[in-house]
Amino acid sequence: MNHTTDVGIALIGFGTVGAGVARILLENGAAISQKTGLRLRLAHVVDTDLTRPRPVVLPDGILHNNLQKALDDPGVSIIVELVGGTTIAAEIQKKALAAGKDVVTANKALLAERGEEIYQAARSGGR
Repeated sequence: MNHTTDVGIALIGFGTVGAGVARILLENGAAISQKTGLRLRLAHVVDTDLTRPRPVVLPDGILHNNLQKALDDPGVSIIVELVGGTTIAAEIQKKALAAGKDVVTANKALLAERGEEIYQAARSGGR
């Protein structure tokens, strides 16, 4: 019998990359689940601009501008930081790690400039 593990994901940032990640999760969820045994469930998409048109349609109720709501959700285990830059993104990652969430990022600049700080936050949070 196959057991699928539910993995709640919150995307922080809904620009070009965030919309692409959301599209992959929504359109390829069944294939990902079949291959990995993980149901990657898009639980939150957090962005400052809630009205800009995007090339992907999200399920009702998951787009909002409240980072804390995503961090407080016990059903979310992974925060995907797609904000970019080295200031706000660092704060988001540190808050996520402190909340016991795993963090995924493509933010090379942040890791290059503040990597040790982020890695220490990860170690402190047991991530």
